[in-house]
Amino acid sequence: MKRAFVATWLAVALAGCSGLNLAPTQAEQFLVLDVPRPATPVSPVSPARAPRREGSLLLAPTLATAFYDSTDIAFSKSAGTRGRYQFSHWTEPPGQRIGALLATRLQASGMFRSIAASNSGVRGRWLLRTQVDEIYHDASGSPGTARLTVSAELSDPGRRELLGRRSFSAVVPAASFDAEGAARGLSTALAQVLDELTAWVEATAVE
Repeated sequence: MKRAFVATWLAVALAGCSGLNLAPTQAEQFLVLDVPRPATPVSPVSPARAPRREGSLLLAPTLATAFYDSTDIAFSKSAGTRGRYQFSHWTEPPGQRIGALLATRLQASGMFRSIAASNSGVRGRWLLRTQVDEIYHDASGSPGTARLTVSAELSDPGRRELLGRRSFSAVVPAASFDAEGAARGLSTALAQVLDELTAWVEATAVE
């Protein structure tokens, strides 16, 4: 009888440590952080917008704060706490993925003569640094919300001048109360953040 009680207690304890994915036989899945493609291709700068800058924009690698610098998908069950989904992961660390999507968005905008990595050896007129401050599923209720915050800093390296610094945040409903729903919500949040960030760079990078 005592052995049966101990076995039952151990099974419950192990289940409680498994985060939101409780099924012990659940297969691992890898989810892509992505943004919806626009219905029509992004066109070059229109006459209504500011003219294209003749200088080049350099992009530093997008960093992430320590907890989010991982392929683990984070969640929060209560304020001030964080956990990680056991069986669900990003295909790439969020900083790396967001940096690539940001470069694609800025390149497609046609705002600059060229977009290059800061370590490419290209001489740039502006330098953009970005960091993922938070990216997680707020699972304090069902289905919860997807929360993303990215900070950005634009500078003129030639003049050693800081042109602007800003934080961009988006909070959108999760599609469902699980990692897959969180990933879909975070992709929507990322689309909003990239829209705002790109507009801010356009307004801040003055000739």
